[in-house]
Amino acid sequence: MQFSVIGLRFDHLRPEDQVQFSYSQHQLQMACAKIKRQTQSISVMVLSTCDRVEVWCEEPKRQIMEPFLRSLSLPVLVWSKQLYSIDEEKVIEHLFRLACGLESPLFGEDQIISQLNFSLSLSRLAGCASPLLEYLVREAVTLAKAVQSSV
Repeated sequence: MQFSVIGLRFDHLRPEDQVQFSYSQHQLQMACAKIKRQTQSISVMVLSTCDRVEVWCEEPKRQIMEPFLRSLSLPVLVWSKQLYSIDEEKVIEHLFRLACGLESPLFGEDQIISQLNFSLSLSRLAGCASPLLEYLVREAVTLAKAVQSSV
């Protein structure tokens, strides 16, 4: 299993600059399909939250950065330097930390659970989900709900 994650945090930007990261359901669904096609990944999920946008690609055969930025209408030269990537050893840990709200500006917030479910649903609708992606997100959500109920 090899997942690659590339993301962009924008919580440090002014509110008027953050508006460009408000994507519609249709835009995110189309981005999934476009990224999957261009990277030849097994599955793709685009996660859009109040502070970040990430793309999750399962076994991509081509680089992800440019298709990711272009699919969201973000200029490559402007935003490529702002991207972060998570290598395959840290991807699962990142997903679980993210789901539990440990990566959120408001530490421990639980809105991320519904955002993960929504992102997986859009991936599924776009024909971009795989059984492995579904399993990982389900496990992360299950853990996050257990954490939220006990903390």
